[in-house]
Amino acid sequence: MVIIKKTRNLFLYFVTIIVASLQLRCTSSYNEIGSISSFEREVNIKGDPISEISTFSNKNVNMLVVDTFLVIQQNHDKVLSVYSTQDNKLLKQYGTIGSGNLEFTDPVLLKQRSYDKVDGTPEILRYDYTRRVINRINLLDMLDEQEGFHRQLPLEEKELYYLHFYYDSPDIHIGVSEEMSKFSLFDKRNRLLTNVPYSPKLDFEVNQSLLYPIYRSAIAVNEKKQKIATATLLVPNLEIYNFKLELLNDLYFENTKVIESSLIEYAKSCTFDTMHYIAELDSDDEHLLGLNYNNTSTDIYSNYSYADLNFLLFDWEGSLLTKYTLSDNKFVESFAVDFKASRVYCYLPFEKDHNIYVYDLHL
Repeated sequence: MVIIKKTRNLFLYFVTIIVASLQLRCTSSYNEIGSISSFEREVNIKGDPISEISTFSNKNVNMLVVDTFLVIQQNHDKVLSVYSTQDNKLLKQYGTIGSGNLEFTDPVLLKQRSYDKVDGTPEILRYDYTRRVINRINLLDMLDEQEGFHRQLPLEEKELYYLHFYYDSPDIHIGVSEEMSKFSLFDKRNRLLTNVPYSPKLDFEVNQSLLYPIYRSAIAVNEKKQKIATATLLVPNLEIYNFKLELLNDLYFENTKVIESSLIEYAKSCTFDTMHYIAELDSDDEHLLGLNYNNTSTDIYSNYSYADLNFLLFDWEGSLLTKYTLSDNKFVESFAVDFKASRVYCYLPFEKDHNIYVYDLHL
């Protein structure tokens, strides 16, 4: 298998934004903040390649496990591939890039497991950033080639453009907008948009132009518990809110000396390279799993000297449960958790032979 250079890699996109923002001006004055919590256990895990599945993409790859289906999205034909988690068999491919009816322009598979309100069959949701629509796809109906398995629904809130979109339900949707805020919640019943300020607050001054790149967050939603979790890319922190947007938990799993030192160095040299932490979250009703890059962008994409990437397991009460370190020293760009089978499927863009791996989490 030939490695395809990723021309539109999401991680590099964020790095570009960070570098561009840092060209504006620097600020200083710093202190360490926050008490650091330790994980209850630390486990080394090693992945196994899945020879039956290979993903060729020069763009982003998104993944989700729903029931016994592994869904992989690439932004070219065919956009969706659905596999069985029982035998890794390809069950269906679907989707065309375009601007026509039921086509996709700039879609992202949401980390949201949904079920049909009538018969309880599994559905996936994809947000199209260009068309600003939710694509709701019934997996069983798609596999059975039933009519109406794919619906395109425009956003009810039409004022904002979302840089990142995370969750949609009949009552709310959640995303990161162009406004100066960590994330936004739109209440569909009251047609009320609420912006959550950037957090956690750091004990050293940060220029306003740097707030978005520093606080870009991965977000997970627990509808059953009415909670929202946010993990900050450049700050080793996880926050948990309720649906009233009251902060319930504020957790640090490392200290903030790295971002402090990186900003001090930038003030001296205008060179910025800092640690990247949780880039993606997946969750069920009980647990949250975060992909912690635990390396700088230079380590990953320039020097290829990354080490000790890990998955961090939390519960929705704010407990730090398990730190899973990748002992095979692989670079994982995106992932999907099969919580029932206690394993995680990963997309490894730098692998030459097979680029979908599975790791046992021993939950």
